[in-house]
Amino acid sequence: MPKSNNPYQIRLRRAVPSGTWSIVSTMRGTPEMVGAFVAHHLQTDALNIHVYLDEANPEVEAMLAPLAPRVITKVCDAAYWAGTRYGKRHDLIIARQLFNAADARNTSAAGWLVHIDSDEFLLQNGEEGAASLSAELAAVPGNIHWARLTHLERVFERNTQPLSIFDGVFRRRIDKREVAKEIYGAGSSFLRFGYSGYASGKVAIRVNSRIRMRLHGASWPGQKGEVPDGERPPFVVLEGTQLAHFDGWTPLQWIAKLLRRVDTNRVNSGHKGRRAQLHFMNDATSVAQRLSLFEMIQTLPRDKIDQLLEAGLMTDRPFDPRPAIAKVFPDRQFSFSIADFDAGLRRNDPDFFVRHGLTE
Repeated sequence: MPKSNNPYQIRLRRAVPSGTWSIVSTMRGTPEMVGAFVAHHLQTDALNIHVYLDEANPEVEAMLAPLAPRVITKVCDAAYWAGTRYGKRHDLIIARQLFNAADARNTSAAGWLVHIDSDEFLLQNGEEGAASLSAELAAVPGNIHWARLTHLERVFERNTQPLSIFDGVFRRRIDKREVAKEIYGAGSSFLRFGYSGYASGKVAIRVNSRIRMRLHGASWPGQKGEVPDGERPPFVVLEGTQLAHFDGWTPLQWIAKLLRRVDTNRVNSGHKGRRAQLHFMNDATSVAQRLSLFEMIQTLPRDKIDQLLEAGLMTDRPFDPRPAIAKVFPDRQFSFSIADFDAGLRRNDPDFFVRHGLTE
């Protein structure tokens, strides 16, 4: 294939296995977070897990090295980017994610590629693992080149003390605006379809296709940015497999994630509800104010949880990847407590937390 200035160009192959699939993720995280993601998905029938480390991390690299060749790790340092058509590291994380996804598509031995983030975990029919995803993808008609994975979003029960970062229940999409307003009150203006994060799910795409992967969909060659569903290539919605999305591992991490967007002048990014969250964080004058927004939209009282459960808009099935983590990394002693996680955040970037008054 002749060289192109398009960094996302896909090299078509004559044949690939129809139902096999691999995962790709660009991540910058602690050994605990990377380990949880990898260990959980090693229990699925994914052919490979492509991990692109957004910066060098010798400890994580050493931790993942024994898991090769099933776990394929690439370090996205200056040398990595110098060898790409970009020539250097792109400032936007979305651009880096999409480039790495295209790189994985071009090297994957699987028939499909699933792009997810380090705070997302594949679930099969609400259960941990996704052992039948291969069968589900093998059943997709040959003229359909991508599929959508819908998702659940974790929320904490209000006035309880979570013991680990994996605690909580999972809310489903709320299509009726009046229901979201009844549940969240004034907080509904900070949500979209009852979600604080994205609302459109994630993507599984055939590696042997010219359509372009987006974070939440796919597009025809030449289309730019995210496009409405009616203008996308045709797709199917997977019924058996969903994602569990942790939009904020802890209250502190959720606040810090939004403030990092504020710091980079991205207050107008995301859906209307997310933009409202960012403007709130930008205007807030105290930690207590910022925590109040988390309490409003990322926690729910027991009666509201029961109401959503009865309506089929939530699941309280527990999610705990720690058994998988112990199986894959038996010699490591990870802590997933809220306190230890927050301490690690502050330790890894003390200047940021001091600047925003988020110290202990």
